[in-house]
Amino acid sequence: MMASIQDVAERAGVSVATVSRVINGNCKVRPETEKAVRDAMDHYRYSPNFSARNLRRMETKTVLVLMSTIVNPFLAKIVKAIEDVGIEKGYHTMICTTYDDAVREEVYIDLLRKHFADGAILIGTKLKATELRKLAQQVPVVQCSEFIPNLMIPYITIDNRQAGYDATKHLIENGCKRIMHITVDNGSSSSQLRMEGYREALKETGLSYDPDLIVNGNYGYRNALSLVREVIRNGVSFDGVFADSDRMAAGAIRAAEEGGLSVPEDVAVVGFDNTDVSYLVKPGITSVSQSGKEMGEATAQILWKMIEGKEVCQQIILPHKLIVRESTGGKKK
Repeated sequence: MMASIQDVAERAGVSVATVSRVINGNCKVRPETEKAVRDAMDHYRYSPNFSARNLRRMETKTVLVLMSTIVNPFLAKIVKAIEDVGIEKGYHTMICTTYDDAVREEVYIDLLRKHFADGAILIGTKLKATELRKLAQQVPVVQCSEFIPNLMIPYITIDNRQAGYDATKHLIENGCKRIMHITVDNGSSSSQLRMEGYREALKETGLSYDPDLIVNGNYGYRNALSLVREVIRNGVSFDGVFADSDRMAAGAIRAAEEGGLSVPEDVAVVGFDNTDVSYLVKPGITSVSQSGKEMGEATAQILWKMIEGKEVCQQIILPHKLIVRESTGGKKK
């Protein structure tokens, strides 16, 4: 059986895009990388079939976007930006939602392995590092927002550790000493890094970390409302809330007010993503802003460069900003 470019990539331990760059000679690669690719090509006696490659591209003109849910307003902005770039490039965008179901995800991953799409954007995945590395050797892949580091697979995100630190430090600077963190225990890089930033800000200012103030939610309003109600019923005191989404922050505000607490006088609240919720509710929610449009566009542009066999940056860290509104504006120091 004739070897494929995927076979060459796997043996050389690189991506298909890297093999393509070596073959085309239109982008620089490290000498040791080029040698590994050339050795793999010699091993298989591989000769690139340019006409077949172009034909495959003509037949698909599709990219796959893998994500856990489309409900999150921030993720919806990312997807729209990806679709807009796709239309400009003459590509269709296939949206695949997994709802964190590994079996469901495997069905979509199998579509990639069978080359029903020319590339993929992963906005969170249940794949292990070894599985993701192998997939990236078969098809161009870019990680968006969520990522597994140290895989030589491009990713676009924000500095979530710094964002978590900034949100928590803002609450501390507004006088909060007992800060609840409503996070999501789904193994995502963003939640883990925001937690690290939260703990770093506490430690820096001499505040103790209290496990009773860590609440695991699911990004939703009603879920956070129920969870914070339970915290209040259990008699756990808090004067600040840092939530991993604006919807969870809104739920926390509602629960606090039901419990007789005033926002921001008794409890200051910070959300995340700066979505419509943050400025439609009263009081307006202080929120960490990240641009879903910019993130989606950057991710899409990198993927299409990979599909075309061009050199790409391995990682892009986009800026974030804390937008201060009424939910922390009245907290006395």
